[in-house]
Amino acid sequence: MDNFLRCDTVVGLAGRLFDGAVDPGRRELVEMHLLVCPPCLDHLRKLDGVRAALSTLPGRPAPARLLGILSGPAV
Repeated sequence: MDNFLRCDTVVGLAGRLFDGAVDPGRRELVEMHLLVCPPCLDHLRKLDGVRAALSTLPGRPAPARLLGILSGPAV
């Protein structure tokens, strides 16, 4: 397994991350990437906001938070 993920990999994993379908080792690599890549962190925060907004529609369950880092202070 690589010890660092590229931006396109992190973005490509977004849906699976939100669904909790990424193994813990890969998830840890995403979290490490987000600590050093403000553009990816911003992108996933925006997706998280969209998912939260969609959950307010009737019949939609509230989504789980993607990663603890997303709810932290803006970078």
